[in-house]
Amino acid sequence: MENKHTQQVDFSNPNADKITSAVTNTPIIKLTAVEWLIDWMSINQYFIGNDLLKAAEQAKEMEKNQIVDAFDIACEDENRIGIEYYNETFKTMEEQLRIWKHELGHEMIQIGSKIQELEEFALSDDFVKIPAEQMSFINAQIAIMKAYHRILTERKTWLSINK
Repeated sequence: MENKHTQQVDFSNPNADKITSAVTNTPIIKLTAVEWLIDWMSINQYFIGNDLLKAAEQAKEMEKNQIVDAFDIACEDENRIGIEYYNETFKTMEEQLRIWKHELGHEMIQIGSKIQELEEFALSDDFVKIPAEQMSFINAQIAIMKAYHRILTERKTWLSINK
């Protein structure tokens, strides 16, 4: 039995954002990507997960095009085009994850190096010559830095698992 509340959407339609609203049944010159997706969901109340995923991907592409178009219209820099702005401003999630993992790795190396320096100092003859308060402070600092290093390691592991 066909469901009268659903509507087939042509996901390849480049003008899908220039359709008549199913909610108000009035012509719409242009919808934002979010408006289009909400409109699509109101029409397709009983959608299947893959349909929603396709609609969300189309909304993301529409949003990208709207950002690029707005930049091209508003930008006074003739040497720069909207797609360059979009790519510089809105990195893909994969690219952002790669950057975060790199930054975490760099910070882990720095923290690991500082821990090693402090631990070597704590084992040196110079360590026993400093006041007891400073010894306690250095030991606490080592423990805190080790805990922070473990947190960074867990974050990096989580980012690697959740690509």
